[in-house]
Amino acid sequence: MSNARSILVILSVVSILSFAAYVPGVGAYEVGIYGGKYFQYTWQPTILSEYDRCDKFWHAIDDYDHIYFYTDLSGGAKSWIEDTNDQSMTEKVDIVWISTHGIANTNYFKLAMYYQYTWASTWDMRLGDEQLGTSIWGNYACHSMDYPDNWFTPLKGGLRIVTGVEDHAYDAPGTKNIGERWADLMNLGYTIAWSWQYAFTNGYSVPEKVVIVTCGATQSDADFRVTHMRYRNSTFYKFTNFPRKRDGDCVKMGELRYTQLY
Repeated sequence: MSNARSILVILSVVSILSFAAYVPGVGAYEVGIYGGKYFQYTWQPTILSEYDRCDKFWHAIDDYDHIYFYTDLSGGAKSWIEDTNDQSMTEKVDIVWISTHGIANTNYFKLAMYYQYTWASTWDMRLGDEQLGTSIWGNYACHSMDYPDNWFTPLKGGLRIVTGVEDHAYDAPGTKNIGERWADLMNLGYTIAWSWQYAFTNGYSVPEKVVIVTCGATQSDADFRVTHMRYRNSTFYKFTNFPRKRDGDCVKMGELRYTQLY
């Protein structure tokens, strides 16, 4: 066998190992979707494209995975998201997509629930340490990453990675496909962070910055996790291969911040 052919064979084997074909339904993950379009007494503005965004994420991700829940933000949603009762819903899935209004300060990030003046707060969230244990949390909500350190509290439960935006998450026609593109790119084997970044390359009122965070015991550990973690189609860097970092092992923030793309 010639040297050139030997190299080609080796590269082909490496490619197969790194991006193995994924069969729908085999090793499927559990998925949860929270979508808040309407709000009691219009205490928050109606999000016109909400159901489109959630539906498109749903139809892209369920090509391979199981939708465990798809719900609005009424009922017990606040307690299902916060540590009070997250084991009843959120902690039963691997990945969560949530789309609603958000506010933030240096102490917490809050997600608007359906009921008037009701918020779910990162201050009261701890994910990844009950039931199946949530690993991936995707925010399409304003201000979700204005202060990335607000995500330390949820991450300290073992949550592996969080995506969001700085400043505004616009409710514009071009944003309807963001969840779908994120899911499609992750399904192809791209990193969770890269997929989130390029989900926003549509040119329609996208936020100034999209942000992805993880945590680790050291800065190099946290940085490696945020740059390499994948959802599927990776032998070495699938999110399930990264040990959960809890409490004292979750002290450094790994952060990727991308400016607006067109």
